[in-house]
Amino acid sequence: MNIIEQMLKKYNPKSETELINALKEIFQEITLLGLYRGGFFNKAAFYGGTSLRILYGLERFSEDLDFSLLEKNKEIIEKRANIAREQAMENIKNYKPKGLIPLTPATKNREFSPDLTYTLKQDIKDIKGNIIYPQGFTFNPAKYARISYGIVVINANNPKEIEWLEKSSFLNTIAYRIFLSDGNYYEMIKKYKQEFFYLLPEITERFALKHTPSIIQQQGDKIIVNEICLECRKDSDEEVYR
Repeated sequence: MNIIEQMLKKYNPKSETELINALKEIFQEITLLGLYRGGFFNKAAFYGGTSLRILYGLERFSEDLDFSLLEKNKEIIEKRANIAREQAMENIKNYKPKGLIPLTPATKNREFSPDLTYTLKQDIKDIKGNIIYPQGFTFNPAKYARISYGIVVINANNPKEIEWLEKSSFLNTIAYRIFLSDGNYYEMIKKYKQEFFYLLPEITERFALKHTPSIIQQQGDKIIVNEICLECRKDSDEEVYR
């Protein structure tokens, strides 16, 4: 009794059609065995009805032995992953929020306190529906919350402001955060090894910012903004480098 006859016994075909189908599957099993012994399974993944039936015992059958080359697919997947990774990195490098408000260089030293008064647009109620603060109520947020750090605003595309920043004490300290009205935040992070943030429009408007560099600090219940005129400074003037 040869190997095919031995394998036919488990099928026990009752008709010519059953015999033909059994022989087809036997030949496929022999083919798969030969491919396995030859190491082809290390390079390919089989799928489709026949493979599901033979390898996993599922009630499936097909004429073909469908497979994909692992190395080929791996190369394609890796290539696509690399492209996606590169695109993501480019997006990170070139990210800039829309609607940034342009600020011009300060032409004089100026200190001012922006009006932070906020007016409620709707009632604030407790869990029982009682009104705590009615619509139209106005308040100064600086009386109830404190900014624990100073904010330095510069235009990173302005070489003079970059030079000013480098000579200042604002870099690499938790006491200040640096916001960019323009320029590339990624290049700044890469160069100075610290976080930089874009000056979003709502921040610009909230603090009534017009010029750079500007230094924002909280003093008591007031926010103080200092605009620094770099063209006005003297080389010996250390005050602007505080």
